[in-house]
Amino acid sequence: MKSKVGWDTSDGPDGGNLACAWAVRHLVHDALKRWITRSDYTPTVYSELQSCFGEASDESDVPNGGIIISPTAMVKLPNGKRIRRIGHIGLLGSGSGGTRLIYSNKSSTARWAQSHTIDKWKSYYGGRGLKVLYYPLPHKGAQADS
Repeated sequence: MKSKVGWDTSDGPDGGNLACAWAVRHLVHDALKRWITRSDYTPTVYSELQSCFGEASDESDVPNGGIIISPTAMVKLPNGKRIRRIGHIGLLGSGSGGTRLIYSNKSSTARWAQSHTIDKWKSYYGGRGLKVLYYPLPHKGAQADS
């Protein structure tokens, strides 16, 4: 996935603006030579990962090229109001703990990028009330290039 930095994702949904799941599923398809999902919607991808694996894994147990996902969800604010928070999905890169690199679609440029670290992802998506979950690729020993 590091070798794909700069890859143009504008062929994805909304000209690349909503292409995180689209980009991940295409990169995983390139690695596994099969589709793990046909969905570009993070809640559907999450549901499919749950069906495949059951529980999410600990981040430290997921190899490079594994999946990090914070599915879009309705979130209850402290004032009791419920709002929809847009999620995101990416692939885990090198490193460990909070400084581990994450690669994902960067909506503002419609390009694949080293976009976050674990700490930044947790702060942003977890801080918005979304789950932060980790899954290996659905094929023993498979990983996207790192």
